[in-house]
Amino acid sequence: METYGQITQFMLAKGLMDSEADWAKYMPMWEEYLNDPHATPEAELLTHIYLPVP
Repeated sequence: METYGQITQFMLAKGLMDSEADWAKYMPMWEEYLNDPHATPEAELLTHIYLPVP
């Protein structure tokens, strides 16, 4: 959730969002998990987050 909060703050600062309610216009959004959470220590987990920016 911390990462999504940072993304939201970035988008608000850049004028790409007026409020958190604007997330709906960036769908579909998806995550790509780069390693296995069952075999990778939490501090080493990597995820790419993709969202279309108009």
